[in-house]
Amino acid sequence: MQNNIFRPGGLALTDRGAKKAGLNSNTSVLDIGCGTGTTLHYLTSNYGCHISGIDLSATAVSAACKLLPGATLIQADACNLPFGSDSFNAVFMECTLTLFPDPLKALKEAFRVLSPNGTLIISVLSREKGSCLIENGTASIDQLTDALCSIGFSDIVCTDHTNELVQFVVDIIFKYGSLDAYLTQASETLGCSVFACGIQPKNTHYHMLTSRK
Repeated sequence: MQNNIFRPGGLALTDRGAKKAGLNSNTSVLDIGCGTGTTLHYLTSNYGCHISGIDLSATAVSAACKLLPGATLIQADACNLPFGSDSFNAVFMECTLTLFPDPLKALKEAFRVLSPNGTLIISVLSREKGSCLIENGTASIDQLTDALCSIGFSDIVCTDHTNELVQFVVDIIFKYGSLDAYLTQASETLGCSVFACGIQPKNTHYHMLTSRK
């Protein structure tokens, strides 16, 4: 399963979010940008929760359906989720927020489908400060925190995982020979881009944010 992890921190960071959300066999989870289904497979295998996922890539959704037969997996837009309000106890956005055409609308949709006291788990390529929410493929942490507050989220906790990003890049170069080679394979597997253009490595960090509705 680890071979299909295309983000820093891998399933260890996923598990941290799952514990924060208090997942168990009675909880329901939505993975926004589910890719090939690795996160959902881990969550249902280890926590027994009910799983759903959406991804804009038909290639990724097809692969996820093979891994998770019977799960609710839909090709859909994060900015227009095909689910009713208050449907999920937890929503994951793992390294996907910066790829959405309207990140603020995606956050509002996540809030809508979360049940009261539900948890949003975001991991994101980031920068400490900025004048706008998303710029050059990274999220401004202060702008993101402000956006979450304005939407109605509370109990926001932000943790720095830049060390995991550094290790991720080292592992990529060791395994694939170069970052470009990795990006090519990852994009072919997922049927979409993995990172937005314009990322500046020296100024890029990685953060995880959890918040409650």
